[in-house]
Amino acid sequence: FTIVGNGKLALEHVQENPCHLIIMDWHMPEMDGLTATGEIRSFHGQVNKVWIVGLTAGGADDMRGKCLNAGMDDHLAKPFEIDDFKNMLQQGINMAVQLQKEHNG
Repeated sequence: FTIVGNGKLALEHVQENPCHLIIMDWHMPEMDGLTATGEIRSFHGQVNKVWIVGLTAGGADDMRGKCLNAGMDDHLAKPFEIDDFKNMLQQGINMAVQLQKEHNG
């Protein structure tokens, strides 16, 4: 479990440390979550397949759409219900297991 303070640090971290799930805040200094997600998706290899969930301060439908269009796999609006968080985590775990199986052949 790692927390970084901005989108640029998120890019550096994911390039140097394999991740299975990223909860990416939309609004961050230096580089926002949408831009950071696009950069991660442009990487080659397993790193670009990480499960990315957008975290926003509002639940408007256009925010979810913008997150998905930026390359995120899911969206979670603050404040969220614990069951929504659990479901999101389970989806991320399932995807990570699937990718690990594909990677290992």
